[in-house]
Amino acid sequence: MDRENFFDNLRDDSGGPAELLRARRQLAYEERVIKRVFSECGIKINGWGRFANQCRDMTGQDKLNFNWFNSVFTHFPGTLCGRRIPGLFKLQLVDLFKPRQNRLARAVVKALRGYNLEPQSSSFVLVFPVVRTSFCAHSMTRLKASNRISLQLAYEDFTLTIEPTAGFGRAIGSDWFET
Repeated sequence: MDRENFFDNLRDDSGGPAELLRARRQLAYEERVIKRVFSECGIKINGWGRFANQCRDMTGQDKLNFNWFNSVFTHFPGTLCGRRIPGLFKLQLVDLFKPRQNRLARAVVKALRGYNLEPQSSSFVLVFPVVRTSFCAHSMTRLKASNRISLQLAYEDFTLTIEPTAGFGRAIGSDWFET
């Protein structure tokens, strides 16, 4: 690769190396989220190798991913998905109280539709980071009572609950995990 092609590839966000890099980052993010879900639900995994081999056999990917998780752990209370949502750190408190133009709810709905999930008819857990804290948006209504803070947004024709993943993990516990 010559010098000009190298710099063209760095600036190219439409495909090629940039698309491959974006896919690798998403897979790394999915693996981190899955490991976080296990730890925050109070599940200790002694060896990740068995899961990594099972995931590689099922999906062809070297890293744990949401497709593998959702097909193996069917008792998890919703479809696990997640991605970075740009600009969430710029949200202000007034943005959360806008019923029609709620930026957070619109971003979550857009991300869910990227996974072919409809918020009003699907059971989901969408994990996203805000600065260094992991949050999730979910549609679970019956969770164990625990000390946690959550934000409920009535958006269009469904209710969206947003809370830190640590509180959500404590609330669902480890009952869904079967070895």
